Amino acid sequence: MRTLESCRGYFVESMNLHLMEDSDALDVNLRAQPGKPDVAISVREIYGFQVDRMPDTVPLVDSIAARWVRPWAEEWPTELGKPPIGGHRRMLWIEVGGPIRMRIVAAVVTVLVEV
Repeated sequence: MRTLESCRGYFVESMNLHLMEDSDALDVNLRAQPGKPDVAISVREIYGFQVDRMPDTVPLVDSIAARWVRPWAEEWPTELGKPPIGGHRRMLWIEVGGPIRMRIVAAVVTVLVEV
């Protein structure tokens, strides 16, 4: 989670949502200024996803936070609707703030950092 939180000041270069029959997938690529590594966030088993961006704004990440949530707990983000029924897995809730805002809740999250 520290890797995600270190992405303040990055730009969202691309976002690809793959709608599949058994499980959706989301790939988000973040770029920074030269000298900082690119970061790719790959999300599977998505339980909630929202994105907001005003036209003609730079997709800058002003803030990013991640925390664990459980579908039956009070910490479930009500903004994302009802929690999944029968879910017993821990999920990661990722919130991005800035000119681009995202909320993602998923069971599988992979973060890759360029070396």
